[in-house]
Amino acid sequence: MAARRREYRRPRSFAVVATPEDIPEFAAALDRLEQAIGPLVAGFVAAGHRFYVVGGWVRDLLLSTHPALAGTAPDTAPPSLGDIDVTTDATPAQSEQLLGEWATA
Repeated sequence: MAARRREYRRPRSFAVVATPEDIPEFAAALDRLEQAIGPLVAGFVAAGHRFYVVGGWVRDLLLSTHPALAGTAPDTAPPSLGDIDVTTDATPAQSEQLLGEWATA
């Protein structure tokens, strides 16, 4: 008996509910992320590679449950960015070379 293939039907349209500009805390969290890993991203991009932030950090940010979205008093340190998962199309050898001083483990 032949296996029956399931078809995925893409919805006709997707509604954009909010953008980072609509949620100041979201934009602030992305700014902090850029400050934290911007030089790392720039190195990969300058070498012609793609670089993505993935995983729980993105999920929690989209669900508005990430600690980086918490408001803070002006005289306190902002919440931690936590564990940031990334991926790239660079090979492991290329990544090691590009990581340089970032590689500590």
